Amino acid sequence: MTSLPEELKARAAKCTRCGSCLVVCPVATRLHSEATSARGKLQFIRALGESRLDAGRELSRLVNLCLLCDACSERCPSGVKTTDLFILLRHELGTEVPLPRLKRLAFTGRTYRRLFDLAMRAGGLFQMALFRDAGHGLGVEARLPIPAAGLDVRRVVPRLGVRPLRSLVSRKDDLKHPRAHVAFFPGCMLSYIYPEAGAAVVRTLRANNVRVSMPDDMGCCGTPMLVNGDFETATLLAERTIAALGSREYDAIITACPTCGSALKERYELLPLSDEARATWEGFRGKVVDFSRFLAQTGLHRNMLARERTVTYHDSCHMVRSMKAKAEPRGLLAELPGTELVEMRDAGACCGCGGTFSAENYDLSRRINDDKIRNIIASGASTVAMGCPACMMHIADGLARHGSDVRVVHTAQLLAEAYGPPRP
Repeated sequence: MTSLPEELKARAAKCTRCGSCLVVCPVATRLHSEATSARGKLQFIRALGESRLDAGRELSRLVNLCLLCDACSERCPSGVKTTDLFILLRHELGTEVPLPRLKRLAFTGRTYRRLFDLAMRAGGLFQMALFRDAGHGLGVEARLPIPAAGLDVRRVVPRLGVRPLRSLVSRKDDLKHPRAHVAFFPGCMLSYIYPEAGAAVVRTLRANNVRVSMPDDMGCCGTPMLVNGDFETATLLAERTIAALGSREYDAIITACPTCGSALKERYELLPLSDEARATWEGFRGKVVDFSRFLAQTGLHRNMLARERTVTYHDSCHMVRSMKAKAEPRGLLAELPGTELVEMRDAGACCGCGGTFSAENYDLSRRINDDKIRNIIASGASTVAMGCPACMMHIADGLARHGSDVRVVHTAQLLAEAYGPPRP
């Protein structure tokens, strides 16, 4: 491969090899392998830079054996942004080991928003030809193994929404004197997989006298492509997103998927954006805020219905580390009349999803998830809430495998329910 960028080598060289990252890595603590740890991956960068290591499929496999949960970045006493470096390394290795053809095709397809929207609508209508109900309202499972999609008969996945989010929410509201005007960036999962959770975000914001806009030309933020090293496709989608969100002034840009939020706030730094796009992004990135943090800062309207239930809360990795929202969602849940909030053990432990990681390394991601599921069940809660749709998917699968009927919801869904049924 061509030589590594000097900046990448210099940033990796800041690692003092102290090993602090080893004890917090969900992968390394299960596999007990130095090569799967953050310290090990940083040594790969050093070795590549010194021509002591050749790029190849095995190296690419090890570099991709990472959830990108940011636990190592948070723990590093030297301030090494390990996750950023691993993404940059994936990009560099992509010149030697291209992404699998199916993944490249999926990424390219995501750039055609209208075509993708049509495909997801069709998938929602005809999905039960390939899937069957898994019971407990937790989702569906494949009738036959679908290895190319990372599915087999054991894994439970959510039903596709028959109607995407844009068709579920009114484009206009009747707010005469809104206290804020925000843009809501729902991302792919809240648009197509959990549209009811996306609709709950809009309903809750409007119930709190906040005007919500969803610009028509928003699509995927580009995160799946970015973290897999496909910077060309990621840049295309990022610049579209930046243009859509930068087309007018908003008081805040709301996300309810922390992985999308982390891209809009931080990860676009890694991409070769045009000067115009970068200037626009720099102008609004400080306004990007998680749904729960925004409501906690502005305050909830108290006219809510009481519902008796016990709820435990899961801290999604990017929610805590990128969106800086930990106390805020708990505070909102504690304000719901009739709701008892109980803490599970290790609420901040990664659930093992990591986007495509769980599809490509399902057995390992399931082992990580098992610890989370046991803690959810042990809490005695009837409902587990979280702010990340990817975590919702993986945790619902884990609960189904453990035979549990604990309800899995986005925090926004519990808040929306407290304001009564949606208007017809």
